[in-house]
Amino acid sequence: MTDVAGVSNAGANVIPKPTNNLTNPLLTDLYQITMAYAYWKTNQHLRSAHFELFFRKNPFGGSYTLFAGLDEVLKFLAHFRFTEDDITYLRNTPQLKHCEPAFFDDYLSNLDCSDVVVHAMKEGSMAFPRVPLLTVTAPLGIGNLIETTLLTLINYPSLVATNARRMVVAARGQFWEENAGCIPPLKESKTPPESPVAKRRKSVQMAEGGMSDVRRRKPKCVEFGLRRAQGPDGGFSASKYSYLGGFHATSNVLAGKIMDIPIAGTHAHSFVQSYSSLDLVKDAKLKHSNTDEVVTLLPMVLKYRKELKWTDTNEGELAAFVGYAQGHAITMFGIGTNLVTCQAQPALGCVYKLVEVDGQPRIKLSNDIEKVLIPGRKVAYRLFGKDGWPLLDFLVRRSEEQMPAVGERVLCRHPFIEQKRVAVVPSRVVQLHSLVFDGKSGVVSGLPSLEETRQFVNDQINYTRADLLRYINPGEYKVSVSEDTFRFMHQLWQTETPVRELS
Repeated sequence: MTDVAGVSNAGANVIPKPTNNLTNPLLTDLYQITMAYAYWKTNQHLRSAHFELFFRKNPFGGSYTLFAGLDEVLKFLAHFRFTEDDITYLRNTPQLKHCEPAFFDDYLSNLDCSDVVVHAMKEGSMAFPRVPLLTVTAPLGIGNLIETTLLTLINYPSLVATNARRMVVAARGQFWEENAGCIPPLKESKTPPESPVAKRRKSVQMAEGGMSDVRRRKPKCVEFGLRRAQGPDGGFSASKYSYLGGFHATSNVLAGKIMDIPIAGTHAHSFVQSYSSLDLVKDAKLKHSNTDEVVTLLPMVLKYRKELKWTDTNEGELAAFVGYAQGHAITMFGIGTNLVTCQAQPALGCVYKLVEVDGQPRIKLSNDIEKVLIPGRKVAYRLFGKDGWPLLDFLVRRSEEQMPAVGERVLCRHPFIEQKRVAVVPSRVVQLHSLVFDGKSGVVSGLPSLEETRQFVNDQINYTRADLLRYINPGEYKVSVSEDTFRFMHQLWQTETPVRELS
């Protein structure tokens, strides 16, 4: 039986406006509007079209990407409407002032997303190259108009959430909880798991709330990037989506207020500079956390300094730390610039591609094989092995009669290399996309909270192969297509490729 990885029901189906008021129909590239005019002018704007939003390569040299930004996409679609002021502005731009008045008065003024249908992965899902994060079925005009906005709402959130998760993994290190019913990695033990439940091999170094948290204290990661982020919008998004990716708190007080994210911080160097002598903290007192006894802090600090034989401490700096220790503690990794600016890779590279028009599959050809499009509407599945691990993601043309099923052998092909193929007998099959937006009724199941999505990320990470989570030289996760999809794609590829004439 096939499960559907749907979106959590968040309760009442009342969708708030986008968090950022800049997110509106004008947050797009000019060519989306000029193309819309061309479609309208030639009466092509109502043709049925199907688009896929995906990426071609995982960021940071890793083997996975976290899908983030869906909540803001749904808010945008639910409230899509050009205002009268928007129309006036567009009508008077040099690039559009030649357009017929009816384009503005009859088409754009009345345009909304009532004919748009979106299927998507659940936000926070682990995603892999070429598997759509979401698909859009819509008339050609509106389908193109929302492209840029969807990309900007997904590209950076997914990138920074992935960056955050990788940092959480690195900060906590990799260890194995044998007392939690697990066995060491396969490379350390040739004994296979006795059962998927009792002896499942887990990578328990990442997520919260599991047995490993009970037995081992894990370092916490806090986002400190606001002052180095790309403006207030970048700083706010980094706070939100690094928290989704597994960070525990942010220094951004406004993000804490709006998103209910825990806030945390240390102190600036100016605080240290302001202290010059231990006399400034001679009366500093602290309450014992267990006994409530009030103790004078400085004698205790000097006692430990003497025992450690660390007598060359700068007294001004020591005084600053003594002063700050009253009611504060330093128990975390604070990460700023490298997190929020994603210095190792500043863009994810999501693309939004047309794969079908009026029921006819479309393909994009390129000399760069990575840019060749897998044509047509597809259904995406995740196939699991007998030990409970995801084995690969599997793309199937929607028109195919045979879909993958539990216990049945499935031939999985590399999309482009004919010799690369594997056979899988899945113990579990999960359909990756579910209906999240139906234009006639809007957002289908409400919006999950940030906490729910964050927990979903943690749950997934806890049951992911450890080699896929390595910071350096991670394992490879396969994305395959069905035999029928492989044959169809290559036949269409040949048909659409022009034959050179030699003389």
